Amino acid sequence: MSNALVALGGFAIAVGLPAYYVVIKRRASDSVRALLAERFARQPCPVGEVHTTLGWIRFYDAYRDNRGSGLVLVLGNLRRSRTAYNRVAGFFKPGGNLKTAEPASSADVLFTANIAGGDLIVWKGLPSRESVLAHMQSVS
Repeated sequence: MSNALVALGGFAIAVGLPAYYVVIKRRASDSVRALLAERFARQPCPVGEVHTTLGWIRFYDAYRDNRGSGLVLVLGNLRRSRTAYNRVAGFFKPGGNLKTAEPASSADVLFTANIAGGDLIVWKGLPSRESVLAHMQSVS
């Protein structure tokens, strides 16, 4: 009887945990998609790849803020190994002048640099509507 309970518990963890993460990622992705439709316009990505202490970030999409902030939201994947990656988001400001002093000292900042003719700041954590708006406010 106890072996069956242990096996059932193991099965619940093996199936439940990945399912939980899929739901979290899907909700975050949906919220970012809704924000992009409301406030941003797609544009060519100004940054290709950057190297951080945790691995390479390859940016795959960029969106210009339609409300005149001059910020470009960049979305990418932080490659931790050949098979593992994390989604990340950041802001790029062409020409520089991105106010990164306060957020750059924050624990959730992954990378800051002046590259490709502008300033770039990238945060740790799964991009969601709430995180994008909070980070946008912190650099505006």
